Amino acid sequence: MYSSAAAAGPLLALLLGGLALSQDRARRPRPLVEPVNLVYNSEIEGVGIPIQEAYIRSADGLYIPAVLLRPQSEDALAAVILVHGAPGGRGMSALKREVQTRGMVAERFLEEGYLVVVTDYRGRQLAGREGPREFSYASDVVSVVRYTKQLPYVDPERVGLYSGSLGSETSILALGEESVAAAVLNAPGAYTYMRVSRDEVQPNRPSDGELSDDSFDQQLAREHLSRINSPLLLVVGTADGFLGTVKKTQAILAEMGKDSSIDIYQGERHGFYFGPRKTDGKYDPAPAFSKALGKAVEFFKYKTR
Repeated sequence: MYSSAAAAGPLLALLLGGLALSQDRARRPRPLVEPVNLVYNSEIEGVGIPIQEAYIRSADGLYIPAVLLRPQSEDALAAVILVHGAPGGRGMSALKREVQTRGMVAERFLEEGYLVVVTDYRGRQLAGREGPREFSYASDVVSVVRYTKQLPYVDPERVGLYSGSLGSETSILALGEESVAAAVLNAPGAYTYMRVSRDEVQPNRPSDGELSDDSFDQQLAREHLSRINSPLLLVVGTADGFLGTVKKTQAILAEMGKDSSIDIYQGERHGFYFGPRKTDGKYDPAPAFSKALGKAVEFFKYKTR
């Protein structure tokens, strides 16, 4: 005679066993899938330099484009990461065009045997942020630095930054999270790490070169700058509205005993440190830019020797 209770016994046991197995699987740690950085071999038309196009995963999963120029060498390379000014979010085609038309800095470091990484960062404003732990420009630069350090042909102790304007402001925040062997910070904006008012300081509004202590947040500035343990060279022109903030930044760093120096160029405006654009396939660099680039190269060579 058929018994429903007898039939239910094995079925119930099977169901309970499946539930137990499901709970056991739920308790097991899931294997982590490492994020993948995307890299393609490429070239820039008219330049004749082989490159790699890299898309580097930032902390929150956003992919940051970068152009890698690698010298021919079997030795572990020193590397310099070039961080452009505003705006961010330019994209790969704009980075390649910049190397093609305004690539003197990249080409000079490449000639000196450095891996050159020309990087972008996201196109979101920095206003109000106070550190790289938020997902913004600074966390993007931190990710690019860490990516560069882990490349198998790079010496992680010989990686540096060359940046300008917003790129330098971003680098100051990033350096509080990830140190490098050397950093050349050209005319850093100070709206975030010093909270200087935009009504008082603008890059293309020349000033007397002095910044009063009551015109910025001294506590915030010292908090950010105290985190930096990388050797810094700060560069600015006397016709740049950031002259006062750069001088004040270096004064605070010196007061803290940080390894820092300042290089001031008479009459130079904001952006001179990125160099000229090509005309008829040639560069015609101004003396001040040539001098500044030469000093930057020597600074990197000394700090990454």
